[in-house]
Formats: sequence, structure tokens, C-alpha cells
Amino acid sequence: MRSLFARLFSAQLAVVFIALLTVGLSLSYLYTQYIFNLKEQELIRIGQQLARELPTATYPLSLTQLHVLLNAAYVYGDAQIWITNSNGEVLLPQELRGIRLVDEEMEQVFAGKVVSWRSYVEQLGETAFSVAVPINSPLGIRGAVLLHSPLRGIMKTIAGARLFIFWSGILATLLAAIVSLFISKRLADPLREMQVAAGQIAKGDFGNRLQVKGRDEVAELAAAINDMASRLGDTYRALEAEKAQTESVVAGLAEGVVAVDRTGRVHLVNQAAQRLLAPFNLQPGEPLALGNEPPGDWAGNLVAAFREVLASSRPHHLKLDLPQATLAVHISPLKQIPPAAGEVDSAGKGDTVAGPEEELPSGAVALIQDISEAQRLEKMRRDFFADVSHELRTPLTSIRGFAQAILENVVTKKDDVRRYLAVIMNESMRLIRLTNTLLEISRMEANNLKLQLKPVPVREIVEQTLTTIEPLLNEKNISIITDLAADLPPVTVDADRFKQVLINLLDNAIRHTPEEGVIRIAASVAPGNGAADGQRRVELVVTDTGPGIPPEELPYIWERFYKVDKARRQNRSGGTGLGLVIVKQLVELHGGRITVENVPGGGARFVITLPEKGPDKDHGSEG
Repeated sequence: MRSLFARLFSAQLAVVFIALLTVGLSLSYLYTQYIFNLKEQELIRIGQQLARELPTATYPLSLTQLHVLLNAAYVYGDAQIWITNSNGEVLLPQELRGIRLVDEEMEQVFAGKVVSWRSYVEQLGETAFSVAVPINSPLGIRGAVLLHSPLRGIMKTIAGARLFIFWSGILATLLAAIVSLFISKRLADPLREMQVAAGQIAKGDFGNRLQVKGRDEVAELAAAINDMASRLGDTYRALEAEKAQTESVVAGLAEGVVAVDRTGRVHLVNQAAQRLLAPFNLQPGEPLALGNEPPGDWAGNLVAAFREVLASSRPHHLKLDLPQATLAVHISPLKQIPPAAGEVDSAGKGDTVAGPEEELPSGAVALIQDISEAQRLEKMRRDFFADVSHELRTPLTSIRGFAQAILENVVTKKDDVRRYLAVIMNESMRLIRLTNTLLEISRMEANNLKLQLKPVPVREIVEQTLTTIEPLLNEKNISIITDLAADLPPVTVDADRFKQVLINLLDNAIRHTPEEGVIRIAASVAPGNGAADGQRRVELVVTDTGPGIPPEELPYIWERFYKVDKARRQNRSGGTGLGLVIVKQLVELHGGRITVENVPGGGARFVITLPEKGPDKDHGSEG
């Protein structure tokens, strides 16, 4: 590709060359015509002078006639003078005497006209410029004067003029080339710098600035490019910052975000979406198309939903049931301004767009939410109300039945009435205990439960608790093994509340341990002491020999009314499912933590870790 400098230089030279060639040819033509006209006029003047002096051309000539001829030959020595009579016979010169001229031109001369022409004159042996003037007399045309001037002299003069014009053109061309070189360089250099600057701007480098010289249009263009680069740089940096901020926000969203273009190619996908749709393996730049999805209906449903949104330009909602989670997906179209009617589609397909009514989205974006936990919590809420209703309905039904039997005199014996009233009392107390338990959990969750904290030996709390639950142990013939370290420090706790924790844990262990089983209670200083607060920690472990807890249900045992043995929900001896909730709440109020794990071979192990000096001030307590 030729450079701008070469094109400007060659164009200006071409213009100068064409102009000089046109002027040179015109001057040569005009000069040639001028010379011939001048020669013609001179010959006609001499011929007319001779024709006036020779009205009666006879031979021999008089002295006056000879003087005129000699004078004419002297004045115009490069021309030969012929004199003819009225019949066209040459009288002079002597060597041509008797030759008769019968050319067309002579006929015009004898008709009284002055004639000039260029032709080959056989008598001269060369081409000459000729003029014929009639010799008039009172008696008519008596003859003619012919002047023949060879073209050698005329053409020599013309050739000299043409050579001068040629060299003048060469000199003018050289001078024009120098001027054109300067002008082309003056125009091309700034434009070349602008081209380089524009290329740098296209690559994202907005720091280069052009030097503005002069006040012409090129200088104004350079200033405009500098201003454009400055504005584009500011805009680019602002867009980059906004893009980075948007990407950070999208990347940090807990919800998944997937954006595709009109062709279904993935444009944006955050880590949450890749995690939630892990089997799909979404990657930016790759197509979201059938054939790439993993086995299962959910992937096909997702792709079909995207296609429907791209085709209909309407939002779409769907729920995907994946093996590992349940997802709610909301797909919305990305609107764009449609091309005008008849324009070529920007997608590069070559299709024409009919008009604004066929507005299609430029893509689609999907917001993906993991609703597994919400569904589980909703199920727990429903189960909670069902459990509360069940726990309340059973004693209320008993109370209603026994009370109705007494009121309707179905039972009249004093002992039976007393026994029925005892049942009503027991069920009423059970309702009260259930209500109080729920209220107590609510107070603990609201941090309204005040603890009476004081240092208490661990061994003392364990022994008091065992004394309390001894009847339950004897009922199932369960053995208790204690393993309390001798160097246990006292722990700062609310003795009654912590005894409640142990009672609930041991009651849970007794209910899940078979008859003649074993429950182990161990306490020691927790390993790895030297925590950030500088306190030692005591570790209390309760282990049973029951069936253990299914691993998939371990995370849920701390929730209200949750029962591992679902078949025991209808069994009144199976507990309410609130004991472990109270245990966890009380342990955390004391600044500790509780964990649970299955024991190899059967059984569950509950581990309580408590700080030696009790909870910090955030656990609302009274000393």
C-alpha cells in the first residue's frame, strides 16, 4: 500500500506535469501559428509591393523594376521571387522561364485573390511556404508575383522555441517537485503521527499526545485528537473501574449469575453459578447448547428456558431439581435498540431486519438461587407446627376425654374419678412443661435468660446429676461409668442450668441405649489449651451404646422437634425433640460449644467444651 506522502507527492507532480505539458503544447502550437502568420503577412506585404511596382510585367525589366526586385530580395533574402504573366508562364527567374503554373492556387490568384499555402516545390527540391499575389492593371490581371520561402528556416526558429519551452518545463518541474516534496512532507508527517496515535488509542494507550503546530486544519485535527484521547482515557478508566466493580459484585454474589449473547454463547458466569451448576461446567466463551449438558432433565430444561427467552423476549421462571440441590432460576432478556428497517443484522448473518416491531434481545441473563435451605426450613416450619399441634393435641385429647367422662357421669366411682382427675393433672402438667420449655427456648434465643454464674467443681455437678436420674437408670438397668480427671479446675457456670444440660444429655442417652447398656461420662482438661483469651477449657464427654445417629441427620439434631427416630413421633415416650435444642442454647450461653459424633461400633458421643472462667459479657449473665 502506497503511503500518503507518496500519493501526495506523485499527485502534485502529476498535476504540475499535466499543467506544464498542456501549457508547453499550447505555447508551441501558438508560437508555430504565430511564426507562420508572421511569415505569411511578410510575404504578402512583399508580394503586394512588387505587384504594385510591376503592373505591366514585361521582359526585359526596367531599371526601376530590377531595383524593386533586388531590394525585395535583400529585405527578404530567404525567399525566391517568381513572376508570371496572365497565362501562368514564369517570366522570372530566367532559369524557370517558360514554365507554366496551372495549380489550383494559381486559378484563385488569377481570380484576384491573394493565396498562401505550404507544399513541396519541385523546382526548389524542398517544402516551402508560398504566397501568390495578383498583378493588377487597368486592363485587368496581368500576372502574379509568387514568393517561396523554404521551411527550413521557419522550422529552425520553431525548433529553437520548442527547445526553450522544453527546458523551461524541465526547470519548472524540478522546482515544483522541490515545493511538492516540502508540502507533501509537511502534510504527511502530522497525518502519519496522527495515524500512530490513533493506533495507540485503538490499543488502549491514551497517554500519547500530538504536537500542535500552526493554526490550520491539520493543527485543529491534532488538537481534536488530543482532546479525544484525553476524554476516551477518562471514559475508559471510568468504564474499567465500573466493570471491575461490577465483576467484583457479581463474583461476590451468593446467587449464581449466567449471561449469554443472542447466539447462546456464555458471556458471563460467576463462581456461584459454576458451583451451583457444577455438572454443567459452564465456561465463558463456550456455547450453551444441547449436547454439552450432563445427563438429566434439569440441564435440558435450563437450555430450553434460555432459548425461549431469546426467542420470545419475555422473562421465564423455573425450578431445577439437581441431585445436590434445588435451584430457582429467573431468566430475563437483555433489551437492545433494534436496527432500522432494512438494515443488515449486526450479528453478521446478512439477514435484514423487518422493522422495530421485531425487537429481539441482545442476550439473556439468569439469576440462580439455591432454595434447598429455604425449602428445608419451610418443611421444618411445617413440621414444627405439626409437632407442636401433635404434642398439644395428645394431652388435650386425654384431658377432654377424661373430663367429659366425669362430667357426663360415665365414671361415678370415687376411685375411678380420682384416677381420672390424676390423669388430667398429669397431662396438664405435661402441657405446662411443654409450654415452659418453648418459652425458655425463646428467652434463650432472645438473650433474655440471666445466668447465676459462680465457680463449681465439675465432679460435684456430675454426681448431683447422676443422683437425679438414678431412677431412670435403674428402670432400664443401665450402667454409668465415670472417668473424671483429678486435676479438673472448677468451671464458672450456673449450676442449675448446667445440671439441666447434663440431665437432658443423659436422658437422651438413656432413651437410645438398650437395656443393660452402658453410658460413659468423662471429663478432662481440653487438649491444645493456651487459647487467645488465656483460659483453660474443660471437656465433658457423654457417650452411649445406642444405635448412633445417621450421618445425614447429624446437622439437624439441634433443631426444634427434630427426632432421629421418625417412627417415635407418635410415641409419647419418645420425647418432644426440644431437649437437645435447650442443651445447645445453654452451652453457648455459658461461652462453650457442643459437638456430636458417632462412635465406631455403635453409639453417639456428645462433647461439651467450657471455658474455665465462664462466658464473656456478651452472654447476658448475673454474677
